Amino acid sequence: MNAIIASLDPLFTVLRDDSDSDPTAKGILTFVTTFQFLASTYLLADILSVLANLSRRFQRALVDFTTVSEGLSLTISALESFKMTPGPKLQEFLKQIPSNESATNSFIYLGHEITDSKKQRADFLHNKNKFLENLVENLASRFPDGGLLTAFSILDPNYLPSIIENVSTYGNAEIEILVQHYGISKQTDNGTILEAMLDGNKLK
Repeated sequence: MNAIIASLDPLFTVLRDDSDSDPTAKGILTFVTTFQFLASTYLLADILSVLANLSRRFQRALVDFTTVSEGLSLTISALESFKMTPGPKLQEFLKQIPSNESATNSFIYLGHEITDSKKQRADFLHNKNKFLENLVENLASRFPDGGLLTAFSILDPNYLPSIIENVSTYGNAEIEILVQHYGISKQTDNGTILEAMLDGNKLK
């Protein structure tokens, strides 16, 4: 997305030069020189930047569950914030264009005429919010229990308390979370019984 944004001016120029003799170039030019395409491009650049940060957390040589849970929480918060406040790239784009659709239904951006309309702007806002909602729901469904993930951090010796007196109570709450999840049989919505995966007392 960053490469596309950096290349918009030459992209528009090449397509415009070729549009007289190439119907495909003309069709692509009509598609990309619109408010909706440009706004969506800048929005995706902001979104993918946030997701890339989360991805890098997973790719570290040493990954702990606390880092994963924290990164997931920060990512969801950032995506939620984009519903109300544009991200840095989209914000920069919006600063360079009219705040509302013009009477001529177009504006000049990077020296090129961009088509604009009230419908385009309304469709972009609708699609933006729907896309962000689906993205957040998808992340939440992939990592449904952040508390459970964080509880696993007690198995990492790096998190042991430095003060010896605190060791006796360290991890009790986290162990209880793990026991409740893995040490108790459960019944699914369709009536299937899932047996406990471990003995809770032995885990404690």
